[in-house]
Amino acid sequence: GNADVARMANNVKGRFEIKGFRALGVVLEFHGNDVEEGIRLYEASTINGKDVKKYGLEESDYDLWRGSTKLAGKKLLRIDTAGLQHMFGDVSISGYASLWKVGGAVDKKAQLADSIARESAVTHFRDSLKVVQRQGGDGGHQ
Repeated sequence: GNADVARMANNVKGRFEIKGFRALGVVLEFHGNDVEEGIRLYEASTINGKDVKKYGLEESDYDLWRGSTKLAGKKLLRIDTAGLQHMFGDVSISGYASLWKVGGAVDKKAQLADSIARESAVTHFRDSLKVVQRQGGDGGHQ
């Protein structure tokens, strides 16, 4: 459903969330491989959907769109559970949604961060929330 589309790493919403994680000091790497580099390589067709696993990513069932153009054979990516556990250093993470609960991984990172980092993260997360995920069409995939 639409909640799933909101949990992707390589759409507008997800890019803001990644900036927020970075602001909180989360190292977005999976065994030395940078998540954003993995997204870039995948979108440039340098690596395929199987290879994104090395970056802590996985392909979703959703097509990747840039504006009104569907990118042939490309899917929206999400950070997989193993990737999230590794990046946040928390094996209790059961998936993307669990990051956001009170006392969850994002909450813990925010409590440890200084006020400047926290404010920066909040700004990015607010920007993410402002991205409206429209029903149908390509609105949720931009």
